[in-house]
Parts: sequence; C-alpha cells; structure tokens
Amino acid sequence: MTPTTRMPPPLRPAVVMAASAVTLSAVAAGCLLTHDLDLLTNETDAAVDGRDGGPVGGPFVDDFSGPAGLVTNEYATKHPEDSAAHRSPLWSSVTGSLFRTAGGAGWTGAVQACTPVDRDSTGCTNSADFLAVTKRTDFENVDVAFTLVNNALTSANGGVFVLLRYRPDAYYGMKANVVVSGMRLVRIVKLCHGVEALMRANSAITFELGTTQAITTYAQTNGDGSVLVGMTVGRPGGGQRIEAMDAPGGACPPIVGASAVGIRGMDDDFTIDDLSIRQR
Repeated sequence: MTPTTRMPPPLRPAVVMAASAVTLSAVAAGCLLTHDLDLLTNETDAAVDGRDGGPVGGPFVDDFSGPAGLVTNEYATKHPEDSAAHRSPLWSSVTGSLFRTAGGAGWTGAVQACTPVDRDSTGCTNSADFLAVTKRTDFENVDVAFTLVNNALTSANGGVFVLLRYRPDAYYGMKANVVVSGMRLVRIVKLCHGVEALMRANSAITFELGTTQAITTYAQTNGDGSVLVGMTVGRPGGGQRIEAMDAPGGACPPIVGASAVGIRGMDDDFTIDDLSIRQR
C-alpha cells in the first residue's frame, strides 16, 4: 500500500560544508559501504523489452506500474537457487528491499536495519541500507531523471544517492539530504580505491520532506578525458544545480566506460517514480 508521509523525530543537525570545488578531499564521516556487484552476476537475467528496460543503447524507463508488493530484494540476489524469489527484469537488489506501492511508485518499504532478509521481506526489509542497481550496464554519458518523495529520515546522515557509472570499486555519487533542523546539504562524491571523496558540496539547495521533487543527475566524458557530473534538485519544471569536474592527472583518474546506475538510500524512507535513463 502507499506509504503515508510522516515527520521524523528531531535529529541532530548534520555538519554543513560550504560550496567549493574541493579536489577529492576524503570524507571521513558518512561514507558509503562498498558492495560487491559480483553477487548480481549470480542472478538469472530475464529478457527485457521496450517497456521493461529497453534495448542496449536505448532509453531505460520504469514508471513502476503494476501490482503493489515486493519487486525484488537482497534475498533474491543471494539465493539464485530459489525459483520462488522475487526477481525484476530491470533491477537487482544489492541490499534492502524494493517495493511497488498501490499508487505505482518504487518504495523502500519500512526502514529497518536487520538481517537476514526473508524471501518476501515480511519480517525484515534491511532498507536502512538500500541499494538497487540496474541490470543493464551500458550507461556512460547519460541523464537519470525521476521524481522523489522523502517520507522520513531515521538519522541525521540519511539521504538518497544516485550512483552513476556504478561498479564494485568506483562510482560518482550525487547525494541529497533533506532539511534537518533547518540545515540541508547536497553533495557530489567519488568512490576511488575504497575511499569516498568529496568533489563538491552545496548547503543552499532546498530539499524537503513530504514534497515531490524532480531529480536529474548526469555524467559526461569530455574530449580531454575529464568527466562532468551534476545534479538538479527542485519541483517539477524547475530546480537548482550543482556540478563538479573530475580532471585527469591525479592519483585517482576519472571514471570512464559504461556501467550500471544505482539508487541508494541510507536511513531514508522514500519513494521514486517515472525514472528514466537516456543517453546524452
């Protein structure tokens, strides 16, 4: 069923960083855990058509239409031998559980930190640490757009990440925290050599609880080998932008090549809808 919007209890404010083009300074707090994408290769990939993910090189679209209930979960990824597990032709779950609401949106379900996740995610969702990854891995220069509603946070570090060029040891992550005690933070990070590093942060972009907001993230490799990554956040029809440039020549080169797209939530009850991935 469709989750009801609820306000979280008062939270300790997160530290807000001033906007700057910091060159990959390590972020010690709130780092993402690196997940092993090799688990996903154990799943049997279902054939996809134009409605269910599209052909390689074409657009990927998921409006989350269909019956309410569990779409897939980490149990399905870890138990390829179970033919009754919930599997999606579009998504693999690295951690947590992906549901579909009665209103036709993707949902984390109840935000629980628990193990093990059962076949139907009835006793444990583990969606406090949520990561769903596209089964398609041909996304390089792309725009990823969707609508997002943050229903509730369970910690001050909670938020939603969009992971571009996702692979086990590297990705660009665009994270949006919601308003916490009057403070907010949107940041772009990069995972390299097992360390998540800050590329840019902005404390002025509005990101709210209980409000439908339009999110667009993008990555583009330039002719000089640099990579432009960015995100716009706002209500449908308009938004505020944050961008960062990853230049070659450093200890950690720009992330290039096609890979998957990931949607990650940390301590965040949220829904997403009308998600599209289109080549630039």
